[in-house]
Order: sequence, then C-alpha cells, then structure tokens
Amino acid sequence: MPDSTAAAKKAFGIRLRDIRLDANLTGRELAARSGMRATKISKLEHARQNPTDDDIRKWCAACGVEEQLPELIAAHRQIDEMWEEHRQAMRAGLKQQSERAKPL
Repeated sequence: MPDSTAAAKKAFGIRLRDIRLDANLTGRELAARSGMRATKISKLEHARQNPTDDDIRKWCAACGVEEQLPELIAAHRQIDEMWEEHRQAMRAGLKQQSERAKPL
C-alpha cells in the first residue's frame, strides 16, 4: 500500500476515534450503541480494517453526529479510490514486466 493511502487510512481512523471521544463514549459503549463488536471498533480506529458505508452510518448515529455522515462517506470513498488507482498502476507495471520476460 502506498504511503499516501496508508496515511489517509490512518487519519480516517483517528477521525473516527475523535468523533467517539467527542461523544464521551468508550469503545465498548460505542459497540453497544452501534451493534458492532468492540474489537471492530478498535480495528477501525487503528486502520486495521476498512469500514463499510453501513459501519460509518452506525458510528455517526451512535455518536449523534449524523450531519457528518456525507463528508465521512465521501472521504472514505476517496481513500478507496486512491487504493484502487494504486492497484491498477501495479497491475499495469507487473504486466509490462512479465511481457519483457517472455522472450527469455
């Protein structure tokens, strides 16, 4: 994963954590309110798991910040696009490398 994508994922996780902290919730309290597991809350905050749009909706509802939902989903989709662009570039590069090796 390129550094810029990893940094964006980490920043998004920190943003989710800050929303939870601003709502004065622990990870377990957020899990209870949202219906997610506490381990998932931790993984999302530490960018070890990608949230779905539904996860973001639950997070916002549980923290009482539904007004931030469109912006958060847009930011997450932008991170997904960064990752997809990287994957496509890698595929193109690997294809070129394998084509060069075919004559050998």
